[in-house]
Amino acid sequence: MNGHRHSGPDFLGIGAQKSGTTWLHQMLGKHPEIGLPPGKEVHFWDRRWPAEQPDRYDALFAHIPRRLCGEITPAYATLATETIGFIRARYPSLKLLYVLRDPIARAWSHARSIFARDFPEVDSNALPQHREWFIAHFRSTGSLARGDYAACLDKWESHYPRDQIGLFLYDDALSDPRNFLKACYSHLGADPGEAERMDVAAMEDRVYPEVTIHGGVRSPLPDKVPAFLLPDLLKLYQDKIPALSHRLDRDLNRLWLTPYLQLEKSRHDP
Repeated sequence: MNGHRHSGPDFLGIGAQKSGTTWLHQMLGKHPEIGLPPGKEVHFWDRRWPAEQPDRYDALFAHIPRRLCGEITPAYATLATETIGFIRARYPSLKLLYVLRDPIARAWSHARSIFARDFPEVDSNALPQHREWFIAHFRSTGSLARGDYAACLDKWESHYPRDQIGLFLYDDALSDPRNFLKACYSHLGADPGEAERMDVAAMEDRVYPEVTIHGGVRSPLPDKVPAFLLPDLLKLYQDKIPALSHRLDRDLNRLWLTPYLQLEKSRHDP
């Protein structure tokens, strides 16, 4: 397909942040029908537009020699509805990918990365001394907006029909990456059978952005939410999780919320 020209993207990955989108970007790039611009997170619609004209954005895809092309920028999930309306008018047939992760784990993962970057000398044992820093981060406008999946979906669904928005769970990418990718490929209109031909080891090559921050060593901070922060995160997200279940037709209470509630109960039981 050398010489094939695209008049803009065929798809966008709109999030969610800290939900495996770097891994998904790599896996999309392994499909022979799918092409992406160099690097991940173009950030055109949240940072560069309207100062830059959309023609400059389209030029990123013009000479990608694949049948389908697109990009992933998780910040797009929280775009203003007016921006989404402009995107819809310019790319009405765009397919969207939105990977959702337990919002409590997502909030912790994001805070963990920022904290490890800004305070590399602090280890896990000293985290309780920094509780106020974490609470402020969890309550920040950016963190709350990224974790409010229903509000993000409301904005995108007000412009794009539901069948153009592919909703996927980070949990499925972890537990069954092959079928997760087949579903993503199928939604984009690419051959889902390509996932059957991929090396499973490649699918299991998880990407940890903080490795770059720490010079090749993963952050010493715990992967799971520390117990001393869980009550505050539950206050922020406990009521938001049930509302998502009907949109995905999945029992997200059982998958995401119940384990935290059981953990909290065990901490307080004699």
